[in-house]
Amino acid sequence: MAAIARRLRDVFERLEPALVYTHPYEGGHPDHDAVAFAARCACKLMGDGAPALVEFTSYHARNSAIEVYEFLPHPGCEPVVIELSPAATAIKDRMLDAFATQRETLRPFYGCKAEKWRFAPEYDFTAPPHAGTLYYDMFDWGIRSVQWRDLAAQALRELDLS
Repeated sequence: MAAIARRLRDVFERLEPALVYTHPYEGGHPDHDAVAFAARCACKLMGDGAPALVEFTSYHARNSAIEVYEFLPHPGCEPVVIELSPAATAIKDRMLDAFATQRETLRPFYGCKAEKWRFAPEYDFTAPPHAGTLYYDMFDWGIRSVQWRDLAAQALRELDLS
């Protein structure tokens, strides 16, 4: 995780983006949480010249089920909501259809009526993003959230960001 954050910092320094869109840290998928971690750490390593981090909605667990297109709440971090027209919703559904091998997995994402984004809050990557069972702990995806957080803590120490 530390190596990815360093490489991402190098990309940011080379390309000099004003802002970067990333996943939120919400326990939906370990890869998504790793992207949120790497983007935040890359920016911290850059200091004052870092791009702004903007998050798009992803998914997480709520009441032991998947919740899509909503953020977990963070005080002072209100999302911007862009309502989609029926035509835009249909286009998005057709784009989801293009992933034929993932069609069943993507089923909860069909019919999106609004896109949401927000400036990324500061996260404690060593703590669970919410109370209760994280979404990816409901499956055998090769890692449990407690292991993921241990790896995040190790990477933060390696990056001198803990």
